[in-house]
Amino acid sequence: MEKEPGEIAQQRIDKWLFFTRMAKSRGFAQALIAAGAIRVNGQPAGRPAVPSASATGSRSCSSAGMWC
Repeated sequence: MEKEPGEIAQQRIDKWLFFTRMAKSRGFAQALIAAGAIRVNGQPAGRPAVPSASATGSRSCSSAGMWC
C-alpha cells in the first residue's frame, strides 16, 4: 500500500521518540507521554498510540526543554 503524493506519513509518538533517541526505550517514551512531559504543537501529547505527523511533517515536539 503506497501513500498518495502530498500525503503526510503517520507514526506513533512513542516510536518516533525512541527511533530519534529522545527516549531510551519505547516504554520510557510511553511513560513520558503519560506523565504529560511531551508536547506536540504546543499541546500535551494524548496517548502514545495516537499517530501524528512524522518528523518530516509539520510537527514539533518538546520534552523538558528539548525541542525536536
